[in-house]
Formats: sequence, C-alpha cells, structure tokens
Amino acid sequence: MPAKQDKTIEEITKLTESVVSNLGLLIVGINIAQQGKRRVVNVTIHRKGERITLDDCEKVSRQLEQLLDERAESAEGPVIEGAYALEVESPGIDRILKKESEYRIFCGETVELRLKESIQGLPLVLKGRLLEFENSCFRIENPKSLEKPKTKGKAATAKDDCEAAAEVSIPLTALYSVRLYPETQLAQSDEEQGSALEPNQL
Repeated sequence: MPAKQDKTIEEITKLTESVVSNLGLLIVGINIAQQGKRRVVNVTIHRKGERITLDDCEKVSRQLEQLLDERAESAEGPVIEGAYALEVESPGIDRILKKESEYRIFCGETVELRLKESIQGLPLVLKGRLLEFENSCFRIENPKSLEKPKTKGKAATAKDDCEAAAEVSIPLTALYSVRLYPETQLAQSDEEQGSALEPNQL
C-alpha cells in the first residue's frame, strides 16, 4: 500500500474512532479501493455481542461525512483528494478473520475453525466461542464438530472428544481459516445488515 494511502487511512481512522466511541462501536477495518471509475472508502464496524443495524451504519456514515466535510473546509485541507463514496457496513455474518486485531475484536463471538490436520483429537472443522487470542493461540469454549460423520469409529470418536471438552486451545499455525459462524438466531436480513453508502465530491 502506498505511503500516501497509509496516511489517508490513518487520518480517516482517527476521525472514525471519534464517532464510533460515542456510539459503543468498534472499527473492524478501513479500506480505500477503486471500483470501476469511482473510489470507495469502506468502513467496517462492530458492536460486541450485538448485531450491527442499518441505522448504526447510517449514523456513523452521517457523522463521519460531517467530520470529513469540516476537515476539507479547514486550513489543513481534505483528508481524501477528489471524489469518493463513503461506505459504512457490518462485518457480515460469516466474515473470514485474517488479522490479529480482528481475532481480538471478535472475542466472545462464535467462530468456525478449519484445521490443517487433526490435533488433540479435534475434527478438521469445528465451531466454538472465541474466548481469547494470545501468543498466537486461540482459546475456544464449547467446541462442536461441524463435520458430517462418514463412518463410525475414528471420526465418531473425534467428534465425541471435541464435544466433551469444555475448552480447547488451538495454535494459529494449525489453522487454514477462521471465520464468524453464521448462527441462525443472529442471521440478519438484507434490510438489517445493509450498508450506508454516501457519495462525496470533495
């Protein structure tokens, strides 16, 4: 990423933090991308233990838009040169987690883990509540197998061992992927999840 874009994201992050902290929200990530002929500033937000609604996205979008406009009219000049669209959205119900910051942000949430190989008698695919990420290791509560048993015996034993454990620790190096688990009771409709997209002509 170019140094200039790094600086731009850093400044947008500071402005966004001043908005979300007053709303009880967290920043998951901020990205600037070129989509066809337009540039999009994407801000992803999260609230611990609760869903992000379209209203949340709209509030953040309006307040951040106002701060960016005020900054553009100040002696410092605009944070972002030229036209762009500001998009504020939720992480999505099955977001793939890739950064240490995301692992920590989503502590307390149910995640799906895919292992490279079975360790500690665990199945290759399981879900559980992410309690902690420390020292490159995930601490998972109430692990449950997501594998469909194909045969009795070894596969069934791995499933039984997994579900009998109250808590397991899994090193990051043992995993193919970690993602939010889209539990039915937390699934969001398009209207609830959505995103707020505002054009800007700075």
